[in-house]
Amino acid sequence: MSQDDTGASEEVARMDFSPFVRNYFPSAGLLRMKLVDVSQEDTSLHVVFDGVPEIRAGRFGVRIATPAHVGDERWNDFPVAGDDMEEWASLAIILDLVEVYDTTAQGSTVLPDSDGIIWLS
Repeated sequence: MSQDDTGASEEVARMDFSPFVRNYFPSAGLLRMKLVDVSQEDTSLHVVFDGVPEIRAGRFGVRIATPAHVGDERWNDFPVAGDDMEEWASLAIILDLVEVYDTTAQGSTVLPDSDGIIWLS
């Protein structure tokens, strides 16, 4: 919540990228990874998925930084026309997720947490 010049509170819209990931994940194929859960917490998106047995089987998680608003520093890390959250998600989130899994999962020695998730980032 923030306050305007009169002192009245106004709701600040939170950017929630989880619906885009839910919709995009199965349609993209994403190396046959299976989405288990996705949630947005402030400017951190948590994605949990089952890995590909031929690469590394297991349940994995990634935490991806998301922008607080259109035009902030994180938003500007990726070239998006206008304020299209879906395009930003497909470029930033999906690419980050695939890159982290491809480069980190095979060599990871991190043990699963109490929920059986190996957090890669």
